[in-house]
Amino acid sequence: MLDNAQPATGAPTVEINRVGFKIPPFWQKKKTAMWFTQVEAQFALSKITNDETKFHHIVANLEPYIAEEVGDIIDFPPAQGKYEKIKTELIARLSASA
Repeated sequence: MLDNAQPATGAPTVEINRVGFKIPPFWQKKKTAMWFTQVEAQFALSKITNDETKFHHIVANLEPYIAEEVGDIIDFPPAQGKYEKIKTELIARLSASA
């Protein structure tokens, strides 16, 4: 099937384009909230709104020792609100240990 062709059923094809996106290096301790502000600006510029996508971008860009801080959330994320949960917990847990 060609890129713009429609399946035999007449339903339109779904096109997914990957967006170039780069998260800045993680800011520890008291700067964690500001880091999320920068990340959210990148999400907005890239038109990324899906909770699951945001969550996985964050997880993929954490250093292992930072990921350990929220390993429980990474291993068992909530069904909804994954991004907000990891954001809230990273800020709270890293601020508490500062």
